[in-house]
Amino acid sequence: MVDSLFSNIEQIYSFHVSLLVKMKESGNDLLNVFLPMEDDEWIELYTIYCNNYTNAIKTLEKYCQDPHFKAFFLGCRLLMSQEISLEGYLLVPIQRICRYPLLLAEVLKTFDENDPLYTKAWMAKERVKRLAELVNEAKRREENEKRFLQYKDLFDIEIDFTGNNQLIQLSSAKKISHRKTQTRLLFLFNNILVYTKPLSRKKYSVRGIIPLDQLAAFDVADGTNLYGIELHNAWRLERNDTLYPKTYHVIMSSQKEKSDFLSRLKEAQELLS
Repeated sequence: MVDSLFSNIEQIYSFHVSLLVKMKESGNDLLNVFLPMEDDEWIELYTIYCNNYTNAIKTLEKYCQDPHFKAFFLGCRLLMSQEISLEGYLLVPIQRICRYPLLLAEVLKTFDENDPLYTKAWMAKERVKRLAELVNEAKRREENEKRFLQYKDLFDIEIDFTGNNQLIQLSSAKKISHRKTQTRLLFLFNNILVYTKPLSRKKYSVRGIIPLDQLAAFDVADGTNLYGIELHNAWRLERNDTLYPKTYHVIMSSQKEKSDFLSRLKEAQELLS
């Protein structure tokens, strides 16, 4: 439980104790402290902690359901006269990542642009800012890998889940193409639309993958006749990623489902453009 909750917090603590010693030895010359800092150590420490944070919160929530553990956590908090909960403390190391760039931004304000130290101060600020960005980028890569592991077993073929894929909406629909009506489950990600045929409760056969920047969606009025079928809750899909453009009609389960799907599709496409 301790490792799940606190991850590598002792290493982070040791890192900052060492950082504090360097600050004192430098006479609080922050520029000479942050400029020589090793990128790899900073990034590795915080990436490990950040990637475990969600698991730590889940672990805490799990144990807080036990009255004995809940009483223990509360007792520790009261004994130490702390207003911040353990959940709040677990967030502190992540918040610290953003505070160093802010600190050095304030230091930079104390220098005139003509001061010889101004460039050094600016470099220190940008370097720490970049380190924070690298930690966040490493965290995003880890989250993307977890998403890949989460989704890859759903489908009968391998799908490239690079590009920070996020599942935006999952909808059941009927797809009409060449007079054939087929039941499909639509997985709308932030950059692709995957339409599938359910094989079982947890397995889907991929029938098509369309990049969102190659897809156009158009509303279809209720009552429109298509091949003798009166359409309701429908929209028209045009895909341009094939040799010849293809058009499908998609019937959603309700007007609200259709409206929500098209709205989220439009938002995702706007973010890509």
